[in-house]
Amino acid sequence: MIQVSIGPRQLVAGQRSQLGIKFANSGAGACTDIVFKLGLPSGVSLVSGKQRIEIETIRPGDSRVYSLTVEPARPGEFMLTSPNFSYRDSDDERVRVSDWRQPLSVEARRPAQPVQARSAPQLSIDHDGAQLAYEQWNILPITVRNATGAPVSDIYVTIAGPIETNGKRGRISMLLDGQVATIPFNVKASDRGLVPVSVHMTYNYPDGLGSLRTCSRDDQVNVAVAQREEPAAQTSATGMPAGIRKLCVAYDVEGYSGRGTRREYATQQRLSDTLSFAFGEAGALPGSPEVQEQGDGGIAFLPTGGAVDEPRLIIGLLNALDTRLTELNEDLVKEAQVRLRIALQEGVVHRAAHGYVGSAVVEVCRLRDADAVRSALATSHAPMVAAVADGLYRDVLAHGYHGLPGAAFTPVDVRAKSYTGRAWIYLPRDNETQAADHKDTKPAVQTILYLTASPNDMTPLRSDLEMRKVKERLQLGRERDAFRLEYCVASRLDDISQALLDYEPQVVHFSGHGDAAGGLYVEDEAGLSALVNPDGLAKMFGQHQSTIRCVIVNACHSARLAEAMAKYIDHSVGMRCAIGDRAAIQFSVGFYQAMFAGWPVADAFSRGCALVESNSVTEGEYETPALFSRSPD
Repeated sequence: MIQVSIGPRQLVAGQRSQLGIKFANSGAGACTDIVFKLGLPSGVSLVSGKQRIEIETIRPGDSRVYSLTVEPARPGEFMLTSPNFSYRDSDDERVRVSDWRQPLSVEARRPAQPVQARSAPQLSIDHDGAQLAYEQWNILPITVRNATGAPVSDIYVTIAGPIETNGKRGRISMLLDGQVATIPFNVKASDRGLVPVSVHMTYNYPDGLGSLRTCSRDDQVNVAVAQREEPAAQTSATGMPAGIRKLCVAYDVEGYSGRGTRREYATQQRLSDTLSFAFGEAGALPGSPEVQEQGDGGIAFLPTGGAVDEPRLIIGLLNALDTRLTELNEDLVKEAQVRLRIALQEGVVHRAAHGYVGSAVVEVCRLRDADAVRSALATSHAPMVAAVADGLYRDVLAHGYHGLPGAAFTPVDVRAKSYTGRAWIYLPRDNETQAADHKDTKPAVQTILYLTASPNDMTPLRSDLEMRKVKERLQLGRERDAFRLEYCVASRLDDISQALLDYEPQVVHFSGHGDAAGGLYVEDEAGLSALVNPDGLAKMFGQHQSTIRCVIVNACHSARLAEAMAKYIDHSVGMRCAIGDRAAIQFSVGFYQAMFAGWPVADAFSRGCALVESNSVTEGEYETPALFSRSPD
């Protein structure tokens, strides 16, 4: 569900103030078509900004913040309302909220004191250190951090340098003190090595005198650009360049035509992001793949032989595409979802004026566009279908490498134009297929209940990033069918109690804030912080000790709570002191990587600590997590 809160709640009469309108999705699924119109009371006038806000999608656990400037004319107690507040929930049902209200207090203006205007806050710019491939389109994430003590708004970012961009500028509507936001830019680097990229940024900030001022600044980040070295192409006796053996991956978006220009544009962007993620997760070498565009699809060419582990590369690519597409489509309406036909073939190709040519190129396109492949995807709810040429299947995939058995592929005879041959179709199992298969049987699936709380009056946490990374680990895990994730975001104490009863989880993970005395912060009805007593919470969890076997409290100073939990629960994890966002997320990634591979809790805990210690940024915090185990009676 969508929750709306506005702050600050206390203003000064006759003084312009900036209001932040926060939209938070506290449900388990994406909400779409959000419409909210703010009703200002008489005596409070709008100076700048929009009272009507429309948002296409907010994913579970995510939030959006918009700003406007108002000026109250007189002191008093007022009420903010909304004459139009609606959205579509995760079931695509229209929800209308008719009773949204929030009090607003306006105090009398004090006699003016001589004050100086606040100097322009200096935001920090960085990127995530990712290496770009030479002369290929890549995603360059630019990170903007606000550690200035003041909120900033209407942040516009542009980049330039020895790179080609799509000409678009990035925008962040508001960045509160302590928040970090990332803007992805599509770039193609024309230089190799350490490339300087200029970053120009403008933004508004409150000057401390009741007005907004505009500031601009220029910065520079150095981005590594690499290219895999290949032997210079030799010319054969026929006059063509000598052949090079490549893995050919052809892809095409189902139902691309007819989406309309706006959705076609969005689909191409989503396709580019998906492929970039998948090839990166699969471990493709720097500088690869080389992509030959074909309208709404294309062919990617990857090197083979030498140090390339082909089974790991191909299976990693299939798993990563399935993971990324599943996650992407969860947040999209059916008409905007991206489903792919994939075909794989390996062979000798020759570089030509507009890409590569060769029999492998023709075959992989015929496989991708074959009627049997189209039909397999059309009759399934899976996000993709892959067709593998017979020879490649027998050489690489028939032997069950890396947890993908050869039996997962189904043989079909393909006839497309002049091409005739056998292919092996791989169709990831979708939720509806799994439900049908498990209708009469109940395998032992462990439920992980993921709780988050980031009250509006406390420093924002990256619980959404942590949750996404844990979900990615599950999709890639060897024992992924043995676990399922359930979410409860923006948790109040009553929500936690209800979720324990509803889901009967085996593992409970809490991501949030703790205090120095060992207490835990949840949210109250207004989204503000509410402190929970650790001993009482431990007793409540103890009432579920027959099902819960492990509790992870990923919050600062939570060791006392974890120790109290250990009186009732087999294993509990807490933090001895304060822990940074990066270290907390790194620990979770390592812990669940091991758990989703079938490791016991103690070994998963050690893996999480080792991953924290291995990262140079977080290594000083590897002893912060503490594991407590229940003593035998």
